Amino acid sequence: MIPSRVAFPLIGSLALLPLAYAESQSPAAQVTERRIAPASANARVTQWTANHFVWLPPSADGGQIMLLLAGSNGRPANFRLIGAVAAQQGYRAIGLMYPDDLAVLAACNRDRDRACMAKMRAEIIEGAEQSRHVNVDRDNSIDGRLADLLRYLARDYPSEGWENFLAADGSPRWDRIAVGGLSQGGGHAA
Repeated sequence: MIPSRVAFPLIGSLALLPLAYAESQSPAAQVTERRIAPASANARVTQWTANHFVWLPPSADGGQIMLLLAGSNGRPANFRLIGAVAAQQGYRAIGLMYPDDLAVLAACNRDRDRACMAKMRAEIIEGAEQSRHVNVDRDNSIDGRLADLLRYLARDYPSEGWENFLAADGSPRWDRIAVGGLSQGGGHAA
């Protein structure tokens, strides 16, 4: 699973987002939004190809990333308002496209393996073969896609400090990344 991460629910906060977004709009609080094709960060990615979204706070000093994971069959574009509000609050926000086309609950509903859901989530997050219900390799896993995206951002936007979110081995620095999601994405975050 995602080590040493901060997971938080988003559902309870959704009702407050329009209010927070309206209050934080000002010319000085402009958020930068980028759309990045997963294959731009890793040419081996050929499935789940909707764009990743990245939102930068008005000051690129954001010292923590808010990673947003969509629910079943969701897309990072669904997080546009949440990502913008997070950026206005000082986070660097990332809406990550990942393998979300099969609901864990639906796949494991009749499976006799009590660890079915944990195995399926682990394979989606880590990319190591653990579940008979999904086929997710490292390149398409949440860990792999986030690491690829962070390396892409560090390479293409060197003045923004994205390398600060990567460990020496090129993996994400989870101590600087808060993870949240909607529905199934929230399950992966937990």
